[in-house]
Amino acid sequence: MAGEQQNSMKLVRIASLVIDYYNKEKELKHTVMYDTLTGLPNRSSLITAIEGEIERDTNQPLVLFCIDCDRFQLINDSFGYNTGDRILQQLADKLNENPHKENMVARLNGDKFVVLSKNCEDPTLFIQNIQAIFDQPWIINGKEIYLTVGIGIAKYPADGRDAETLLKRVEKALYTAKTEGRSHVCFFRKESESSFSSRLSLEQDLYHALEKEQFSLYYQPQVNMVTGEIVGAEALMRWKHPVHGYIPPVKFIPLLEDIGLIKPVGEWVLNTACHQQKSWASKYSAPFHMSVNLSPKQFEEDTLVSSVKKALNLSGMNAAHLKLEITESMLLNEEGRALEMLNRLNEIGVGVSIDDFGTGYSSLSYLKRFPIQTIKIDRAFVKDIEQDKRDQLIIKAIIDLSRALNVGIIAEGAETINQINCLREAECHTVQGYFFSQPVPPEIFEQKLPEWTKLAEIISRSRK
Repeated sequence: MAGEQQNSMKLVRIASLVIDYYNKEKELKHTVMYDTLTGLPNRSSLITAIEGEIERDTNQPLVLFCIDCDRFQLINDSFGYNTGDRILQQLADKLNENPHKENMVARLNGDKFVVLSKNCEDPTLFIQNIQAIFDQPWIINGKEIYLTVGIGIAKYPADGRDAETLLKRVEKALYTAKTEGRSHVCFFRKESESSFSSRLSLEQDLYHALEKEQFSLYYQPQVNMVTGEIVGAEALMRWKHPVHGYIPPVKFIPLLEDIGLIKPVGEWVLNTACHQQKSWASKYSAPFHMSVNLSPKQFEEDTLVSSVKKALNLSGMNAAHLKLEITESMLLNEEGRALEMLNRLNEIGVGVSIDDFGTGYSSLSYLKRFPIQTIKIDRAFVKDIEQDKRDQLIIKAIIDLSRALNVGIIAEGAETINQINCLREAECHTVQGYFFSQPVPPEIFEQKLPEWTKLAEIISRSRK
């Protein structure tokens, strides 16, 4: 009897071990095939599902939708990763609520999801369903958070005959949609494949561009037309690629932000510009402002003020002669944080300019709330100032407003003598543009300085 009990206990233990092993194996398999945050299938599971559909060869069209939230990192940075995770969980639930039950929703990584849609003749309705999800705010801890989404689309068999190719191409379509701006939708195109490869190549080259000294700063003069003086310069970044030559800033600066290099490169720009200003200020014995553009990513960095202080200390530059240029949208995304950052910059004596004024949100109330030293009128208003009465009135209104608020003003994009005269009539005293010079290397800047000064003096006398 005792022996039978022992055997029974052994059997129970063995059964328990088998069940435990089975549960752990099941749990491990679930972990391998499913995303832990959302519970959705992951990339491996999605590939298996796509391969299964292809093997069935049902002649049903398969469509992959790759979905990615625009600027989601800003949500994580502003509200914390817990808030970001809750939004991703809610998004996963909403994608799974799609009326087409045969669809499969998977999370690839980060805020990137893929929907595998079977027998999808027309993707338009599904796209509208996705966009409708983002028409409503996400309510997190009582806060309304609005998001937009980019969507890439690839089809089987037109865009690929295996799972890996289809996934690769739907991600390339998403990349194209994201580069075109927010809330864009893009179908895979063969020509986009080369642009995707080109981007990857440029990204790899950017990792070594700083150490290989491929970056340089060009400078464009800022001219006071009343005194006839060159009162400052804007530092503008250039990248001379060893194969492709000069790459436009509008092409490589967003890449620097995407791959996380904007901070070290931005610090290099600050250091270089400050040293150059100090050199010119000493050489010409005149107050000379240096303007440096900040990207949104730089402005969001908590270390920005310490980086600026370091650049000023290393160069010996007077903080009052440094102007950091930001856009209106950078102020209004996170007003409380922006105000704190501007106050900290103000405390160390550094001025802030609003670049491209009038083309963004243009909420005039922020001019009263934020410590802004200078407004830069965008070239879009200067371009047609000779013929367009509305541009003349807008520029005059901006100038009158800035004077009432004791804020300095610079007009960008002045290219002709007629534009210069119109700006002077509107009492805009400081200009910047191709009429005086395009951005040039520092050695050319020094060579041209007497010529620009002479031209500015002629203009200042001609209207007296």
